[in-house]
Amino acid sequence: MSLISVKNDITIALSVRDRHASADWYSRMLGFETIYHADDAG
Repeated sequence: MSLISVKNDITIALSVRDRHASADWYSRMLGFETIYHADDAG
């Protein structure tokens, strides 16, 4: 039995100036769903 399970998920990491505005754009334009925000990162 495998110790790793594979989901049909993709993680994308990008550098942006305004992360919240960018996440909103990706949600509205591409239908992406934000699962996690790391406000203290960076």
